[in-house]
Amino acid sequence: MRIISGTKKGIKLISPEDINIRPTADRVKEALFDMISFDIANSKVLDLFSGTGALGIESLSRGAGFCVFVDRSKKSIELINKNLKKAQMDNDNNFLILNMDFSKALEFLTQKGIIFDIVFIDPPYHNNLYDKALELLIGYNLCSDDCKIILELSKDVKIEDSKNGLICYKEKKYGNTVLKFYTKEKN
Repeated sequence: MRIISGTKKGIKLISPEDINIRPTADRVKEALFDMISFDIANSKVLDLFSGTGALGIESLSRGAGFCVFVDRSKKSIELINKNLKKAQMDNDNNFLILNMDFSKALEFLTQKGIIFDIVFIDPPYHNNLYDKALELLIGYNLCSDDCKIILELSKDVKIEDSKNGLICYKEKKYGNTVLKFYTKEKN
């Protein structure tokens, strides 16, 4: 697991010891960031269900202006902090780490008035958290008009292509992993 591109390119991140934390494979991460590369500069990124923090850290390395990492697991939060330190990003003021349940974190972010340009949603595959996360993101109005919401899921998890005012505009498969790209429906 490494940072693929940007100012911190090539830095190897610390992998989880906990088998319940499933980091995005480097080849999937590389393909994902190739698809959104022109949207990252100065963007506000939400890494929901952060795990290792690899997606948010990759975003920061590629020029994102701000990133919020959210995970309820203390082990994940420790790992995110270690990886930020390893990437020499721990003293930057361009991120926020929230150790709380995603629904409480989204409510908190609403109170802070942060609007995101890119959102990564990568929960444990079979916990049915995708729908609730999408519903809250839109319900709390946390997405910019051109926000890109990227879901990482197992090929056997099914999510509707249109829901809660969102439309899936792209889907890519990499072995057992599927990336679904959503944006707000235009009226």
